[in-house]
Amino acid sequence: MNDPLYFEEFILPSGLRVFHQRRNLGWFAAKLVVGVGSRHDPPGKEELAHLLEHELAGGTSGWPGRTFPELRAWVSSQGFEFDFGATALDHTTYGGKALNQDLEKFFRFLGDYVRRPSFAGDGEHEKAIIRAERRERSNQRSRQIERRRYRALFGRHRLAEVQGWATDKVLDSLTMADLRRHHRRYYGCGNMTLVVVGGCDRERLTEVLGRVFTPDLSGRVRPEPGEPPEFGPRRRQVYRSEKPDGQPSSTVVSYYWLLPATVDRAALMLVRNGLSLLADARVREAMKATYEVVCDNDAGRDHIVMLMQTEVAVKDAARTVTAIDQVLRDAAAGVAAELPRLINDYRTAIGFLELTAGEAADKAALAVSLMGAPRPMSELLAAIEKVGPDDIRRIIRDHLGPERAYVELVDD
Repeated sequence: MNDPLYFEEFILPSGLRVFHQRRNLGWFAAKLVVGVGSRHDPPGKEELAHLLEHELAGGTSGWPGRTFPELRAWVSSQGFEFDFGATALDHTTYGGKALNQDLEKFFRFLGDYVRRPSFAGDGEHEKAIIRAERRERSNQRSRQIERRRYRALFGRHRLAEVQGWATDKVLDSLTMADLRRHHRRYYGCGNMTLVVVGGCDRERLTEVLGRVFTPDLSGRVRPEPGEPPEFGPRRRQVYRSEKPDGQPSSTVVSYYWLLPATVDRAALMLVRNGLSLLADARVREAMKATYEVVCDNDAGRDHIVMLMQTEVAVKDAARTVTAIDQVLRDAAAGVAAELPRLINDYRTAIGFLELTAGEAADKAALAVSLMGAPRPMSELLAAIEKVGPDDIRRIIRDHLGPERAYVELVDD
């Protein structure tokens, strides 16, 4: 069976952990995972990890100073692609693609980019870019809806703040000293993992990385994991957001649940797929239409947020909630009955799975952040095969009842 997520692992003397997958290609894809993200922002300094990610593009010691457009042009002239950074809840990633012959040139730039920022400016340009990102990604209403959602899911836990859009006042208060301190503390090789997929061989890769990622200065650490959110019973909450202009064309109906990360992920995947089948059929039947119901989950290192969502005509929103509630009440028996089909569908999908080198590197990097290491597809399939009806019933009974959902109805 094709297993695009099987990696060899080794650790450099500097503490950098490396996952390598050899493919018969003339190029390679790389993803560097730094184990610090927005959840590690100090209280009152939300957006610090994100701002630091932007600041790294402002200049690297040992390389000519450039504006960001000039830096992108220079990267292009070197013949490789570069991802200048993305900040998530538990991690920050950097990476790119290069020809095998440019292995050392690429990793020398990547290593200097993340480990030797110049911190030459005052950070104001990067703050302006983040404000522009906010305007492009979300309007004020959407940000208010998100803040309310995270408060409902996480209560008073710190995660409600770091995921809920920091105010301009907080962003403006961040200083270059804050950025230097955060970088000095967390951007060490012992808090980094590198994923490499492509044509470079193991011996050459180890040699180059050993020269580039030399041991760090003392004082660099991994961030403390912090207290996980509370996962006890939660009461149902329903939030209705009407469109300000009073002329909505549809309503997005969303159900959210907060689950612990200890939930069996293989069983949860089958529950998610089974709920999609049941809810999609029931809502179409109830609404006499072809509305699709999507089920998905977003995982953090210590929690999972489960989502069930559909978009319907405004007049059908209340009936849709009633239909989904009934699906959830019947779900334990319904999904358990579909288990053989769900396992077979997953087995079929795995058999045909293809991932480019870049896709494999991305998936492995996410697995590193959430679970510590990528899991081969053969291991995932073996876990799926072990799931039984009782595992399905237990997840639905303990975590996904309608009475525990945060229900959001947002006119669009």
